[in-house]
Amino acid sequence: MGPLPSQRHGDLSADQVVRRFPDLAVTYVLALQYASRTSIIADTRVSWRTQAGTKQGTNTSLKSGILFPGCTYATVGNAREAGEFLVLFKETVSGRTLEVADIWSRFKKYTSEYRYPAPDKSFQVVLSSRCEGHARLFLVDSARGNLQKFPSGGEVTLHTFGSGKKLLDPLVEREFLPRLKDTHKFMLEAAGLSKEIALSLWPFHLCLWLSELSLTFEASALEAHDVGGVFHFVSQTDAEEASQGAALYVMSAVDHDRKRIVCWGYRVIGVEGGLFIERHDPPTGDDPEHVERTILFDRAARLDIEVYSQELKRLVVDRLSTLPFYTFFGVGSTQPESRRCTAFTYAANGKKSDLFDEAGEPTPVLAQMVEYYHLGPQEGLEWKPGA
Repeated sequence: MGPLPSQRHGDLSADQVVRRFPDLAVTYVLALQYASRTSIIADTRVSWRTQAGTKQGTNTSLKSGILFPGCTYATVGNAREAGEFLVLFKETVSGRTLEVADIWSRFKKYTSEYRYPAPDKSFQVVLSSRCEGHARLFLVDSARGNLQKFPSGGEVTLHTFGSGKKLLDPLVEREFLPRLKDTHKFMLEAAGLSKEIALSLWPFHLCLWLSELSLTFEASALEAHDVGGVFHFVSQTDAEEASQGAALYVMSAVDHDRKRIVCWGYRVIGVEGGLFIERHDPPTGDDPEHVERTILFDRAARLDIEVYSQELKRLVVDRLSTLPFYTFFGVGSTQPESRRCTAFTYAANGKKSDLFDEAGEPTPVLAQMVEYYHLGPQEGLEWKPGA
């Protein structure tokens, strides 16, 4: 597996950055409610201004997870204030044996009594709770000082938050949601997937399409709006909640002159309450298979983690060894003009060898899907059954 670096921002740890630079902009979050389930999607960028007044940012920040059994979350706005709000609550229930409904009741009381910060340090916490019987979306807004339940009208309800709204909301509403509807129909009718599996893949598709923007050609434009890095999610049904499943997003480019496909792979998995990201760069002569691995944690989800210890590293590595290389694999393009369709695979136990050979080059299966994606068929969709 190789070494797993801890979450870093230059020479500072994530917690040190939050303490030293309080005016953090936490960026783009989508909260989706559909078919008795929810998904909260977030990017991994965090931005701040240094003491000299210059703006900096990095794509290595986790700001979502499972807050406690029965409740998922993502934070928006001032990261230090949002983190303190959640961590202080976690400390009040840590180590106690409480029913899920009791923890939720205590949390609601906590939100009504908390001393929220001044407007210039405002934050929001997007929540999904099943503690009242069904998975429902909520919002804590420090500017209002209370907990709000979102209305659940219609089959699909979408709420967005953060500095990326102006840039990304029109695209999500105009292109991604209609595309998701078409993809869902395709998964049921052409791919033959069950409704349950098809619904579980919705957030994977949205994360793929958003990451296609944040990791390739449009990355600098998104980062100017404090949005960036890999998009990922936490999901919830009436019965349970779960972190991001094993996904592989392949961003591709076609070199027509050399008749060569170039691929950058991003493997994204929720593990041990954190987020594991494995980036695979195209092979070169000096580095036949460059792989960079990062594990991100947020104390609101893992209150017990102060540092990335050897013990925790062992737990992460052991857990990863039991997981598939991917269950969802989707193709994206670094070239906007080549984004002609949706190409993806679902597999219960997808293997790396399905897509990459020992030298790190695309297998014929992957090459065919990338070529299909860039050329664009009349049907507009392709699904390949996994092994």
